[in-house]
Amino acid sequence: MRKLKIVVTAILLLFITRYSLFITNCIAQWYPLPVFPSYRQTLDVKFFDENTGIIITQNIDSNRGILRTTNGGQNWIQIKHCYNYACQKIDSTIFYSISTINGYSFLYRTFNKGVTWDSVSSYSGIGYNRLSFINKDTGWVSGWIDGVPYIWRTTNGGINLTIQAGSNVGGNEIFFYNKKVNGEYVGWVNNSSALWKTTNSGNNWFQVSCPGTDLYQITFINEYTGWASIGNMYKTTDGGLNWIQQSIAPGIQNIGRSITKFSIINKDTIYGAGGYKYLPNSHITAMIWKTTNGGAVWGYQEIDSSYNVGVVYCIDFINYSTGWAFQGNGIHTTNGGGQITGIHKEETVLNDYKLFQNYPNPFNSISKIKYQILKTSDVQIKVFDIQGREISILVNRKQTPGNYECNFDASNMTSGIYFYQLTADGVMIATKKMLMIK
Repeated sequence: MRKLKIVVTAILLLFITRYSLFITNCIAQWYPLPVFPSYRQTLDVKFFDENTGIIITQNIDSNRGILRTTNGGQNWIQIKHCYNYACQKIDSTIFYSISTINGYSFLYRTFNKGVTWDSVSSYSGIGYNRLSFINKDTGWVSGWIDGVPYIWRTTNGGINLTIQAGSNVGGNEIFFYNKKVNGEYVGWVNNSSALWKTTNSGNNWFQVSCPGTDLYQITFINEYTGWASIGNMYKTTDGGLNWIQQSIAPGIQNIGRSITKFSIINKDTIYGAGGYKYLPNSHITAMIWKTTNGGAVWGYQEIDSSYNVGVVYCIDFINYSTGWAFQGNGIHTTNGGGQITGIHKEETVLNDYKLFQNYPNPFNSISKIKYQILKTSDVQIKVFDIQGREISILVNRKQTPGNYECNFDASNMTSGIYFYQLTADGVMIATKKMLMIK
């Protein structure tokens, strides 16, 4: 009898477990948050923890400003009544926002998750637009003076802002990697027609390849690897010298393939907002984009259409499972958003090629570069200088599968940092850095 009870108990536990997994996979993985008291156009969202978060909104009259929640987005309190353009969560307690009141641009700041605020850098005629801080004191702001793009730098939390660049450099989206590279900060800034890069903390800027004008967002996880959204999604692995457009849910019909803001969990997992699905009644419903292979292919997570959630524009995750997305209304997940549609197993393989570090490195005049080709391809290996200018083509021919090497002769070049890049059939595979010292 005892053995029978054990067997019955085991069967019941197995049934309950499988039934629970079935229910978990069937219910909505994103659920709606309460509708705002009045419609608000949310420009960005940042959460400090699972309860405390801030959104910035851009609407007319009383519907604009900075709002704060302390219960995970169930309720919001208006903190500031102002026009907002951009914001950044600096760390677990500090938040900056660019706002405008009566024609004056401000940096609004909080150092305690939004409990108290102050404002700095108030100037008439200056239009701050975007910001990027690497800590609470040091940051950069892009904007305009009389229609001309400018970049400012601060080392005291925005109390003083010093012009670093003008004359078409700056104006729109800006991002600085928060760790020094060779003793300096590396940054990127977009204007309406170009992308600019600095490798010396903003003192000098040079133009690099631009995936498009007026970027929604640009973010790097190190000095080489970054993503940019402009409706389409682009990735670079050579610090912005080259950008590859990424595949968004290939083969899926009746969806709107647009990515606006995105939230990076790690080098492989990224969530994106801006997608939507066409419904039979000619309405649309929001979708959340997700990649688990660094963006090689993006799939999507569906939102229960009965929630009546329109397209969401901005998104933020505080860990692998907990995230929020907003536009007029908001949605929330506590389990990572559930199943991904549109990514097949075979599409998670990123490439069939390898590019190895040159040897020796650093080198005096000649260095060897080894690489591996696993299928017949039109192969190119190019060398670029620190400003992204092509200076040499080492390989340019069709090659069969195998291991190869080539030499880079820099005897007629000056000492410095150079980059070498492998492409196959027109697709950029990898880029690496080398140092030549005479």
